[in-house]
Amino acid sequence: MKIAFALRRFAPDGGTGRYASALARSLLTAGHEVCVVCMEHSVESKLEPWLGGALRLYPQAVPRLGSWYTMGAFARVARRAVEGLAPDASLALGRIPGLDVYRAGGGCHAAYLDTVPGWRWSVRHHRELALDRAVVLGARRVVANAGLPGRQLVDRYGLAPERLAVIPNGVDCDHFRPDREACRELRASLGLDEHVPLVLFLGAGFARKGLETAIRAVSALEGAVLVAVGGDRGTARYRRMASGLGLRLELLGARPDPERWLAAADALMLPTRYDSAANAVLEAMAAGVPAITSGANGAAEFLPEPWLVVQDPHDASGFAAALARALDDPALPGRCREAAAAMTWQRSCDAMTALLRDLADEGRAPGETQ
Repeated sequence: MKIAFALRRFAPDGGTGRYASALARSLLTAGHEVCVVCMEHSVESKLEPWLGGALRLYPQAVPRLGSWYTMGAFARVARRAVEGLAPDASLALGRIPGLDVYRAGGGCHAAYLDTVPGWRWSVRHHRELALDRAVVLGARRVVANAGLPGRQLVDRYGLAPERLAVIPNGVDCDHFRPDREACRELRASLGLDEHVPLVLFLGAGFARKGLETAIRAVSALEGAVLVAVGGDRGTARYRRMASGLGLRLELLGARPDPERWLAAADALMLPTRYDSAANAVLEAMAAGVPAITSGANGAAEFLPEPWLVVQDPHDASGFAAALARALDDPALPGRCREAAAAMTWQRSCDAMTALLRDLADEGRAPGETQ
């Protein structure tokens, strides 16, 4: 089977890049051919042996004249390039209309815009919304990474339910795991002993991810420390808020080692206003760290206990109560890791491969074999 991917950057980092690399490796190992149409690439060493063989890269030159122009130009160029490859099935890992499958990794843009004040005055947001709807309605199948964004695509865009598939992401339980050495080392770097509750906030875009709610919630737990890993501007107000509430807040910025900070944490708090299915929740679970998140996060459905989900992202008292309950349950970390262990990358890739194979078979002439 010959499969074509289309995405702006093919590299083993970031949510989309990590997914594309895992799926490519799975398809190649199973003996399929993978053609990747992209703007730029950085192939990890485990994929290099297939370069020039079953894995072929097709970089496209697209003028960089602003994000919106580049997005539209790449969508047009990528579609033509994929059509020229004549694959058995094609997969869009980004807003590229006209391919067989669209993986809506970012969820539903219309639902996301509910969290953006004044977006109706933005030409860019209107264009993105129109493109998002066009990609969803133009694909033969649409893949959501959780039930919540899938329902939103059906409700907000009118996607036919039979054209929707829900395929959750996977998580690497060898990479994200309990690590007592990292725990001791990082706690020591902050001057904390093992009895001080350390709560981790993980994600960029503090307003959408709900850092303000996290600060208010963690401040209710006496002696707790909140560590925020992720990049954002305008951090001064969060420092002032934490100081006013008597909370120690450590803003560490973007870090290359989130797995180590998860290993040092007692809980993850993510009161996000919108997330299709935040990978941070699965990564925390794999590390044996209870994750407390909002009902606006598709990943909430993967948590082992329903009380770890606080429906309202602004409900600081609800998050504080869930945090206190999580820290008082010594068996909860084990249940979290057990739930994550069932969500492997291979399971996710096998489900996508089966979907692509079904579409390839639908497009094959009667009697024609693979």
